[in-house]
Amino acid sequence: MIIKYMIGIIGMIFLFCSCEKENEVPPYQKTLNSSYVMPKPVALTAEERTWLNDLREEYNNAIKGQ
Repeated sequence: MIIKYMIGIIGMIFLFCSCEKENEVPPYQKTLNSSYVMPKPVALTAEERTWLNDLREEYNNAIKGQ
């Protein structure tokens, strides 16, 4: 009978200890010291420019009749 009370008391201790209030919101930062640097653009090669112009021409021809 004492074992049942001991198990009950231990169970109650675990129950009440597990009910701590959690801080779900991260702490607020007043200042932001990080900055982002955009990468420098890379010029297209002649082959890529030709491919893009072909795609643009194909698109313009496809919508011409609409």
